[in-house]
Amino acid sequence: MKTLLTFFAAATLTMAATADTAATAPAKSSAATATTKAAAKPAYQPLTVPKEAVANGNGGFDYTDAAGKKWVYTNTPFGVTRAAATDSGVAGGGLSARATDLGDTVRFEQSTPFGSRTWTRKKAELTDDERRIVESQAAPNATPPSAASPNAAPQTQAAGQN
Repeated sequence: MKTLLTFFAAATLTMAATADTAATAPAKSSAATATTKAAAKPAYQPLTVPKEAVANGNGGFDYTDAAGKKWVYTNTPFGVTRAAATDSGVAGGGLSARATDLGDTVRFEQSTPFGSRTWTRKKAELTDDERRIVESQAAPNATPPSAASPNAAPQTQAAGQN
């Protein structure tokens, strides 16, 4: 029993001595490394909205840099973001959905990674993106007035048929 107790005491002392020397040696070298890294790299500067940027109606800021490239800056809860601007808005932005005309309202259906999203909006309250969707889907389906026969009876579907 005394042998076992002596063995554990010696092991504990050896581990304590090794931990002390291991902790102090890397601290000196890491301090030297940290000063050289700080000298080599400038500190991180968060993205800010340029003073020359002009506020747009979407809560963002439009800016054209010295090279002539257009950017849109947006304030988010995580900081300022920057995206390349195109003629139709932010690159890759915009709404892609199917629109169904219901008379005074329009029903929109959008596929998302979490399933289908559906919403309705009055025609008078459509956003620019929603109006663009309605116009783009109505244009190919529009029938010229000369093609429609004024004497043709309206067609109805029987209930339960699609």
